[in-house]
Amino acid sequence: MDVLRQLQHLQRVQDINYNRAMRRERVFRDRDDPYDSLSEECFRMRFRLTKNTVQNVTDMVRQDIEQPTRRNHDVSSELQVLIALRFYATGGFQLTMAGVHGLSQTTVCNVLKRVTIALARLRPHYIAFPNNVELDSVKVRFLNIAGFPNCVGAIDCSHIRIIGHGDNGQRFINRKG
Repeated sequence: MDVLRQLQHLQRVQDINYNRAMRRERVFRDRDDPYDSLSEECFRMRFRLTKNTVQNVTDMVRQDIEQPTRRNHDVSSELQVLIALRFYATGGFQLTMAGVHGLSQTTVCNVLKRVTIALARLRPHYIAFPNNVELDSVKVRFLNIAGFPNCVGAIDCSHIRIIGHGDNGQRFINRKG
């Protein structure tokens, strides 16, 4: 019986050593700093905000997204915000964002979650539905700008099918109907 236990123990040790040998070696890639490597114009085209605005946003969410680590290759708060902004701007895939920034898809997923939650926490400071007086003011401004009655807001890139009434009905229908 002792011989059988010793053989089982040796097999477990061999399996452990085999698994260690099969692990991929970790590769750390140099990451470009978009603040340094991109001009202001290219930066704005890529992230849809200026460098200064992105830095302000980063400062607002830094405490929520910073990951305390003793490792040498952590993802900086600035890069986390840039990854999230690029993802929001392009609607790209996490794997694509990972390849662009030299990270794993899992890291990008975690970064997106952290930054999105941190930005959502700022919502009460920047987004508020208008009261009745403000609604009336918004309606008047939309009417003055585009002749669009009773409109209290606009959503970018959302096409809502409507029926155009009256002589000016066609003015309210876009190329997608």
